[in-house]
Amino acid sequence: LTLILTLILTLILILILILTLILTLTLILILILILTLILTLILTLILTLILTLILTLILILILTLILTLILTLILILILILTLILTLILTLALILTLILTLILTLILTLILILILILTLILTLILILILILTLILTLILTLILDSARS
Repeated sequence: LTLILTLILTLILILILILTLILTLTLILILILILTLILTLILTLILTLILTLILTLILILILTLILTLILTLILILILILTLILTLILTLALILTLILTLILTLILTLILILILILTLILTLILILILILTLILTLILTLILDSARS
């Protein structure tokens, strides 16, 4: 009877040992699972941080590209406007030069005409003076002949 009891007790002890082994193994497995979960969470956090950094860098690059494009377009527009303004200014200078040349030509022609007219008028006045001298001489001769 004691033998049977000891056998039963040893069997129970072996069963308890097996159960404790199983329990410890499951606990170890649960701990390993928890650790892997924590590690995966940390890795996913790191990966999401890296991905957000990469995305922000890509967004910054895109924004800088857009800004450089806008600035280059503004510079091209400024260059085109300066070219147009320089063309307008050169045209205005050419037109003023042409107008001043035409005005100086007209003024010189008017001055030449005035000079020619004054010459003609002085010639006419000289002729009138000569004619009056001749007429006074003729009249004095006539008066002298009439007196004598």
